[in-house]
Amino acid sequence: MARSWPDGPGRRWRVTADPHTHTRHSHGKGTVLDNARAAARRGLEAVGITDHGPGSLPWIGVRSPETYDEIRAEAASASRATGVRVLVGAEANVMTPDGDLDLDPRVLRRLDLLLVGLHLMIRPAGLDGARLLLRNVAPWRWSVRVRARARTANTKALVEAVRRHPVDIVVHPGLHLPVDTPELARAC
Repeated sequence: MARSWPDGPGRRWRVTADPHTHTRHSHGKGTVLDNARAAARRGLEAVGITDHGPGSLPWIGVRSPETYDEIRAEAASASRATGVRVLVGAEANVMTPDGDLDLDPRVLRRLDLLLVGLHLMIRPAGLDGARLLLRNVAPWRWSVRVRARARTANTKALVEAVRRHPVDIVVHPGLHLPVDTPELARAC
């Protein structure tokens, strides 16, 4: 999503797309058209609309998986209006240690772009999902031993998500939640 320009020694990189934006369908402020217009003003060729998945707390994520169909219709209109390629994606939540996401495969197949990440503001999926979340939010997480276990569990969850799903981008690895970034990078 960046291109070198101009060619040759001392060349500089020019950003051509922003693959990670949110709209009012999740916790963003504007519409799909607003994001496309902002991308056009900045000279971008493409923008990804990657609203948070439905496993997020209600004020953070989309209402339901069907919301991505609404976003697709808005994206087509916004693309025609601005000339910016509008990609329909999701910032899916990794919900379990096995890498389960909060979107089912039918929704994933219809996306142009899949971002995944670990987030604290989710509704856990079952007992395993609750354990994964609790390792990261419980007061005892500041214990060195517990934090090391959380890091191992978080890394495993992200690695499994990357192995099991068509992931394009892992978002903010290690932000608020410990992750073994080199191990995750090897899986990517």
